[in-house]
Amino acid sequence: MVTLTDTNLAEMIGEDIPGDRRVYWQREDLPAVTIALRTLRLSISDDSFLIDAVMPYWLYICILAALAPKSVLLNSPNFGPIAVPQNKPEGSGRGVSFKTFEDEHFTLVQFLSPRTLPAEQLATIVPPAVNPNKGVVIASTAPYWVIGTVALAYAKSAAWVACTQKYGDAIVAVSNDKATALGTEIDRLAVSNVVQKASRAAIPKRGEIWLFDEGYGQHPCLILSPTSRNEQSNDVLMVPFTSSPTHAHRHLAVAPRQTGLSNDSYAQFSNISRLGKEQLIQGPVSEVTADLLADIVRHVRLAIGDAA
Repeated sequence: MVTLTDTNLAEMIGEDIPGDRRVYWQREDLPAVTIALRTLRLSISDDSFLIDAVMPYWLYICILAALAPKSVLLNSPNFGPIAVPQNKPEGSGRGVSFKTFEDEHFTLVQFLSPRTLPAEQLATIVPPAVNPNKGVVIASTAPYWVIGTVALAYAKSAAWVACTQKYGDAIVAVSNDKATALGTEIDRLAVSNVVQKASRAAIPKRGEIWLFDEGYGQHPCLILSPTSRNEQSNDVLMVPFTSSPTHAHRHLAVAPRQTGLSNDSYAQFSNISRLGKEQLIQGPVSEVTADLLADIVRHVRLAIGDAA
């Protein structure tokens, strides 16, 4: 097995390594990284690679595609090396909850994944088939090894593959389209507009987390009303989440592994509210665990005086 760090990769493409040994990757590096890794893949007999580095998600995807069909493991902070399978898109997808929305220029692929998804379950994640003549933009809060699994599956079947980041625009990490270069930025506003179109077309389901805006900025909330009600109604019942510890003693503290959110947060169970669907601006962004859903429901019942 060949181990590659970020400094190894930087040296391969002729980048200068700063004194702190920290590599600051730019989207313009992707073509050179792809060429260097394809050359490496063809020149050595090893059948597997370990990527031991912290990188932007789009760089992980580029590496996976450049080294395929050889096996690639991504080192993770909590689970150690994780082998990324080489699955193929099929039907409506399976393994996690997928949602797709085809826009004029690309197909948006969203999916929910628990942050504690066992590595051995990656092989069961098969993304849905999409229009091969368009690019794919992956928008998910899942860990990079899960996003990498989905992206690699589209690497040969889509015109190009990009993924969103917490900060910055979506970056094209794989391209089979001569008109779309590696490293191309997909405008954040364009992606946001498609995300909102997809959200308006989707039906919020009980247990999902959506982003809402009542005029005070975006915040996550848990959909508490039954899915059957949400299909027929113009509003939903929700419990808002906050990341602020203010009045934490009156809220239920929840961890990222329970919500799929990136930070510790607090469920404001005593503030259950009715919210118009038009105020749900993005989602679902994640899904809570069954145990957490039951716990929040119990706290809501206690808050209204139902001790049953």
